[in-house]
Amino acid sequence: KPVNKIELVKRVENMLKLRHVSDELERLRNYISTMDDDQPPRVKGG
Repeated sequence: KPVNKIELVKRVENMLKLRHVSDELERLRNYISTMDDDQPPRVKGG
């Protein structure tokens, strides 16, 4: 099957976008994790 150049370019663009979003999600999860580590324990009850 011949390669459709437009389809190939779109697939590569989508893979790169997905990779970027995945990396950003991991970075934010790590940031939130460090925030949780810095917080004092909360007292339950009222």
